[in-house]
Amino acid sequence: MSPAFNHYFRNIYLLIFFLSTVSFAQDSTQSLAFKNKNIFERRNYFYQPDPSYQLWQQFHLIQAANSGDPFAEHELGIRYLLGEGVAADTLKGAFWIKKAADKELTAAQFNYGILLLNGWGVGWNPFDAFKYFRLAAIGGLPAAQHILGIFYTDDLVVKTNWADAYYWIKKSFDAGFEPAKEIIPEILKKYTPKDSTEYVPSTLSESNLADKKIDQDLSSNLGLVFINFETTTDTAVNVTNEMLLEDLTSSLTDARKDSLKFSDSTLNFNRDQIAYLLKSSEFGNPEAMVILGRMYESGIHFPKNLITAAAYYIRAARLDSPKGLYLLWQLSANKSLLKLVQLRSDKQDAEAMFVWYALSSLGFDQSIAIQDAINLLTKSADRNYLPALVELGLITYTGKYSVENKQEGINIWQKAKSISNMEAEVRLIAAIVFDDISFSADNLLNELNNLNEEGSVLAQVTLAYCYQTGKFVKQNIAEAVKLYRYAAHRGNRFAYDQLKNIYNSLRPSENIFQIN
Repeated sequence: MSPAFNHYFRNIYLLIFFLSTVSFAQDSTQSLAFKNKNIFERRNYFYQPDPSYQLWQQFHLIQAANSGDPFAEHELGIRYLLGEGVAADTLKGAFWIKKAADKELTAAQFNYGILLLNGWGVGWNPFDAFKYFRLAAIGGLPAAQHILGIFYTDDLVVKTNWADAYYWIKKSFDAGFEPAKEIIPEILKKYTPKDSTEYVPSTLSESNLADKKIDQDLSSNLGLVFINFETTTDTAVNVTNEMLLEDLTSSLTDARKDSLKFSDSTLNFNRDQIAYLLKSSEFGNPEAMVILGRMYESGIHFPKNLITAAAYYIRAARLDSPKGLYLLWQLSANKSLLKLVQLRSDKQDAEAMFVWYALSSLGFDQSIAIQDAINLLTKSADRNYLPALVELGLITYTGKYSVENKQEGINIWQKAKSISNMEAEVRLIAAIVFDDISFSADNLLNELNNLNEEGSVLAQVTLAYCYQTGKFVKQNIAEAVKLYRYAAHRGNRFAYDQLKNIYNSLRPSENIFQIN
């Protein structure tokens, strides 16, 4: 494609993957690109290097599109998506953008890939999206190169290939695409790059990329989440405050990012920031729990208290926080912690008994039998220590150490909820959704959305399951994938397993898409 044509592109940075809540791809009256906005949505950016196509009279634009002009087709598709000069219509927008994409218009290939990833105007299909992004990446679009690189990291659409991931993301970064910079350090933990002139991506030849140029004035957050469960498994890893702040920030809504501005790596937060951490941790935000644990462990803002620090790490680990588990393991190596836990447990301290139970159940302490640990947990719960009530409800509900008793588990969670414990409320809602447990759940979907916005990873996963299965909401696989992906990024294994199941259910037979 001639570079002379590139200035006609109207590259749309709308439709940021996984960042807005939409209905399932069949609304023909209002563009889904701007429907049902929620707090996760980023500002949309539009690239308009040449306004000539935009200024065309609608009649002439439609004429040119109908005659097969790919640039007019693309522009008309964008107008339908945004409702500019025509009634917003996602289906028509996707139709025209696909026509342009199939005529090798790089911008249209990229945009149609975005539509496929979100299920806007077309059925959700990450495999077809991969193909279009690959074409746009070959065409030289840095944003597409970034997405293509991400595809090679998560073992969902294509098999993980760190060399290909590095190649494409580095290519994107070298072209000035800033979001690619955030991913490169993670990939370098897995892959030592060769000279870029020597490496040829597994599915492409270098000759495909020769002399391909495109306007690079694109800037936005793609929202693709890099999933890596091994970040803190190496015992040599030093979990820094900066890492914890980054994790916390990723769990926040845009509004809270702007208002709270967590950035002080010394963790000397102001009153509003502390209040948010405490509140969000009660809703089940593992990132907030880990930071509070670090603060108690270090004596920042709060008096130094190793038992309270351990309790926060335990709660985060129970929600699949890899850093919470790792920091708990490090803390458990401190011999003074166990001595202190034993001393205070002997004095019937509820928090200490909860911590001793958890250290034993996680295998960090072998000094007592598991039944003795459960007795400690029960005593802690009897004193209305809320984390103990939540944990006791969980092991009772699931039958982890004895016969499963769902009703008794629910009774324990209801007791915790009556003491204003929001994490117990999430557990109760999850029981309704996953196990069809029948009890009062007024405004369940609204409550799940609110809990998700407060940072509850369990609410995030439960909401995703609702969209996946069509329980309490219209089925929307794209929305389920978005939520599962965020939860997986936060360390949730169930979310990642569900992602794999969803992708496998649609997996084509082509060799490139075979994972095992």
